[in-house]
Amino acid sequence: MNKVAIVTGATSWMAHATYNKLTERDWTVELCAHEDVDVTNAEAVSEYVSKMIKKHGQIHAMVNIAGRSLEKMFHEMTDEELDQILGVNFRGVVNTTRAILPHFMESYEGNIVAIVSKGAYTGFPKKSAYSVAKAATNIFLKTIAQEYGSYNIRANTILPGYTKNKRHSKKEPSFTNPSPLGRITYPEDVANAIAFLLSDDASHVTGTCLDISGGCALH
Repeated sequence: MNKVAIVTGATSWMAHATYNKLTERDWTVELCAHEDVDVTNAEAVSEYVSKMIKKHGQIHAMVNIAGRSLEKMFHEMTDEELDQILGVNFRGVVNTTRAILPHFMESYEGNIVAIVSKGAYTGFPKKSAYSVAKAATNIFLKTIAQEYGSYNIRANTILPGYTKNKRHSKKEPSFTNPSPLGRITYPEDVANAIAFLLSDDASHVTGTCLDISGGCALH
């Protein structure tokens, strides 16, 4: 039986690259977009996860790619904007994790992965809420790794560098210093990292933040 993964943030290039990589490895992948479920709505997430479990019988991985950013000085941010950024980037991971954990515990198997960023360690100017949310996600999954490791549940984060995504045109985006390796992070880099963390090759990897930034973060 193929393993099954739920991947949030379905409209992103990261999610599509992840879909391609995992299906190449005989995974069944459910791409979850906002139209399918609002990850900030705990009840809706719980219902969606239950639906997927019923559909497939077992879920083996929850991959959290859904995210949102806003470039704005902190004092100019409204409460609504703050709640939205924290909600999608942090509370969304909390909701998917809480929804899937009982199933993982029962099946004695499970993988949780979430995307963070350099901002989780250094912060980003004009992206205070985003940075805080990514830092919280990083620590949250480190804690989950420790709490649920005895159930054979692994939890890790991935730290990309400057990444080509839907905000950019198909032309290569220009950065003054994309990375010490001289290029940005591609969606395929993220997909490869996710595939590794979900594989048996990473069976003893949990509670870590896998840096694939090309040296941008150097944390």
